[in-house]
Amino acid sequence: METNAGIKLTDKQIKNVKSFQRLMKNWDDNLALNAIAGKLHIMLIGDTEQNPTPEMSDTGGFNDDNTIIDFHTGSPSADGGDW
Repeated sequence: METNAGIKLTDKQIKNVKSFQRLMKNWDDNLALNAIAGKLHIMLIGDTEQNPTPEMSDTGGFNDDNTIIDFHTGSPSADGGDW
């Protein structure tokens, strides 16, 4: 396994990627992964029957009230920027 640039991954990195791929096969559609403010967040989608809490905040960003857990930068690294 390698990056788009052809850099080979370590055995540990390959295990991490494959674990994530397995997780994604069973991912619940009402959960979202968001990279916000340097943290990776797992959030419950808002504005739904299950969760009537608004998806977006009054300021136009994602509503932090929908956060289940967040992981600080470095575990894993998270960037919400564009290419």
